[in-house]
Amino acid sequence: MPLEKKRGTVKFFLLDKGWGFIIPDGSGDDIFFHAKYYSAPFEEYPGELDLEFAEEKFNPPETGDKIVYCESFTRRGSAFGSQKKLAVNWTLAQTWNNALETIRQRPSRDDYPMRVKKYGEGPPSVIWQGSRTEFEKQLDDGFPKGALDNTLVERELVTGWETTDHPRHWHPKYKEPGLGELIRAEFAK
Repeated sequence: MPLEKKRGTVKFFLLDKGWGFIIPDGSGDDIFFHAKYYSAPFEEYPGELDLEFAEEKFNPPETGDKIVYCESFTRRGSAFGSQKKLAVNWTLAQTWNNALETIRQRPSRDDYPMRVKKYGEGPPSVIWQGSRTEFEKQLDDGFPKGALDNTLVERELVTGWETTDHPRHWHPKYKEPGLGELIRAEFAK
């Protein structure tokens, strides 16, 4: 279950040290944050936005920047382990808001854009593009025979285009037999 997202404002960030403090919206003590906990919005499931460790280039926040973060605790101080608040999985609020807007612009949360790319000689080319709903209708109506050979199916989430399950793995019209089905067929002879 994803942690609750909170918002705050950068009080300061020491670039040479890689850490700073956030003033939480509402009230409460300042919250420590570190560059190593920087994250980017991603969709684990379509329409479900969360924060995940980002390998992308880190843009250091500036004083006054709005931040979205998850709150955790760190043990620091006395031998009894006094706890301090720590912001983990944090990102700039504008980055988070842009990801939410991308999802809001869809006809429904899980009706993301899709495309089919054909591979062969030369660079891959897009041979079909539309929404997930249109793609499933096109599959049911039937692509021309062989149209999905040497293809890759992609979906566009807030992080960009990513490969998704090809219809040959799940759609009854295009499904190719798995190893278990081939073995059962062989023994049935």
